[in-house]
Amino acid sequence: MLLGVIIIVMAGVAVAGIRFDMGYPVATVLGVVLVVFTARAFRGSGESDVAREWWRMTASPKSAYVLAALFLLHAAGTAIELLAGHAPPVVWLGVAIGAAISAAYVNSAIHQSRRA
Repeated sequence: MLLGVIIIVMAGVAVAGIRFDMGYPVATVLGVVLVVFTARAFRGSGESDVAREWWRMTASPKSAYVLAALFLLHAAGTAIELLAGHAPPVVWLGVAIGAAISAAYVNSAIHQSRRA
């Protein structure tokens, strides 16, 4: 996963070096791809190799809540920067997607908690 994050940052910086308004969306889309890939590919100890339910993103509700909080904090911090006028409007894309990813992790945690 660390390698994926490094590649995403490098791709975003490379495109942002040319045009920020293009680089940020590219990095954001690559980030979404990384989240989807890791949610589908990595398993917790004791999880079977059977495909996960569409809503399940982590092995446990606790890890889903932690990741939801991290994505929400990132989205909130970015929104504060935008409201303060320190970032271009294209960054609202990252706020919206970060909030959506956070909601997906909360949904996963709630479903897992109900099944426990």
